[in-house]
Amino acid sequence: MRRTLTALGLEVYAVALALLGSANAVRTDEAKYLLDIPYPHPPLLRWILGLFDGWSGQEIFVRIFFATVVIQSVWMLWRVAKRLRPASATWISLLYLLSAGTVFHAGTVMMSVVTGWQFLMLLLLYTYVSGRRMSRSPSGRMLAAVTGFFWLCSLFMAYHVALAFPIVIAILWRCTQRWYERSLYLALPLALLALYSLTNPLALLRMIGTAGGEAVDLSMRFAQFGNIFLIAGSVMLAIIGIFGILRSRSTALIFSFLLVCAYILLARMHYQAIFLVPFFVVGCLSLPKFFDRSFFWRGFSLFAVTFFTIWLLPKPEASPARDVGTVLETKGYTFANRARIVGPFGHQWQYELPLEIVRDTPLLKNKDADVLICIKKCDAKETRKLKQLMKEPVEVWTK
Repeated sequence: MRRTLTALGLEVYAVALALLGSANAVRTDEAKYLLDIPYPHPPLLRWILGLFDGWSGQEIFVRIFFATVVIQSVWMLWRVAKRLRPASATWISLLYLLSAGTVFHAGTVMMSVVTGWQFLMLLLLYTYVSGRRMSRSPSGRMLAAVTGFFWLCSLFMAYHVALAFPIVIAILWRCTQRWYERSLYLALPLALLALYSLTNPLALLRMIGTAGGEAVDLSMRFAQFGNIFLIAGSVMLAIIGIFGILRSRSTALIFSFLLVCAYILLARMHYQAIFLVPFFVVGCLSLPKFFDRSFFWRGFSLFAVTFFTIWLLPKPEASPARDVGTVLETKGYTFANRARIVGPFGHQWQYELPLEIVRDTPLLKNKDADVLICIKKCDAKETRKLKQLMKEPVEVWTK
């Protein structure tokens, strides 16, 4: 009964995080996954999400599903922690659930959420097999096969998962002694991903370009990285986690963690904070009695996580696309109508508007559009014969 109530409570928490993500409307990166726009990641997860395209409840369903997967995975973390640190399992699980990286990203429709969950699964599996002699048992070989399949599926969802290859190597080396099985499960998914990248080189170039980013002062890069690093673990979990990772003396764990940190240092995207959360919580497992010594450390750690999560982090601004789409839909506009947008706009406008969006060319403006949306100030000549439908948050004009 207690476990059932706990699972229900966790699901309520997951739904709350999904609603928190939905409150800011769909962002441009979220829209490109919901619409199955082919860049920059491999197609598996985008294809799955694209199966729900056109369903009015697609967005909230995906948000709840992503949040549920992230939150309910705490059961696996708790079981692994219970085996290693019985007295600390609950506190480590709470640190995972209340970390800022989890709270602010679990309810978003981002590939980083799935990648963070994949990192967590691989790290927990690595922790589970560490110290066990499984290479000669049938269960070990089965676990190696499952790891290889999971590695293949993960790579075809996001390029970022390749940063965990040291962890995958360590798992396979502990689960099977047969060199051809190790090579097959590790190298075949990477080879297939390389073949896919050759057929779609723009995706890989886009990923490399994201990692490189624009030219930024080195001190600014480290400042932005430090911000993401501390946000991921709400300061306290980050400090405890990095200490635990170093104390573990695990080559695979440290090397994979450094690879992820190097990528975040180059890319500096705030949503990549969720990549670090699994490493921090697994690092906590390497601290034998840190959470057992006194209630002060437990309470202070949890308080710090919650405080920084709720009060100190900036909240993202909502896009006006949803408000505009709602108004146009109530006015009876459909995909039989056209909308022209003046100014820079993202994929969220394609997702939210119930109209076909047409673009201007340098030599020709699409004046046959039924709706004119002015993200930047429109020329008075363009709106002279139009009727203003909205003034805030953006100007909307109709024929």
